[in-house]
Amino acid sequence: MKTPENNQEIRAKELGFSPGIGKRYDAEALNAFYIASLPPFEQGLYQDGFLTMDSDYIDRIVKEFFPKKPKTKREMTMAENDLANLEFFAILAEPLAGTIPARWGDTQHILADLQAAKEKGIQLNADLIRFAIIHPSMQVRSTVWERQELSNAQMTVAAYMGIQLSNKEENKRAQSIGYASAAFGFPFAAFEEYGVDLFLPESVEA
Repeated sequence: MKTPENNQEIRAKELGFSPGIGKRYDAEALNAFYIASLPPFEQGLYQDGFLTMDSDYIDRIVKEFFPKKPKTKREMTMAENDLANLEFFAILAEPLAGTIPARWGDTQHILADLQAAKEKGIQLNADLIRFAIIHPSMQVRSTVWERQELSNAQMTVAAYMGIQLSNKEENKRAQSIGYASAAFGFPFAAFEEYGVDLFLPESVEA
């Protein structure tokens, strides 16, 4: 799993540098190389740099999706589901640090970019899709399902966390995938996509 200590080394390897060479470049230079390696549409997403997924960002997410205390039993159930998804997001988004554009800190920008990509016939890179399918916003998760091609593992993750699709038949299929993955499918799919073993306590993870 990527950590703050080895992100630069991994980035250097991904960019084709020999062992040790990447150390001559600071994080800003490596980020610039990373952006330059992307297709033009995706390069444009990084004009404001990279999203810092720190405690301040999580606090903003909490305020956005938990604006008030639930009052009814239905609201309490929905809040519990949202809280579980937020916990999954916090865990699974960690390996994506250093790959997500800063503008995606705003939910509306994610939705706009997914729509623009669809209109231009662009398939976004896997890390952007991985981020969208675990986003606390059901609208984001649903939109990436409808606007991008997802792998089986990605569909399993998104369906388990819950989506609401405009196409009734596709929505039924997604719900079936979500129900079927409840026992084991979701943790295995999460490990395949994010390299995080949800079966193990965080203190035991590699």
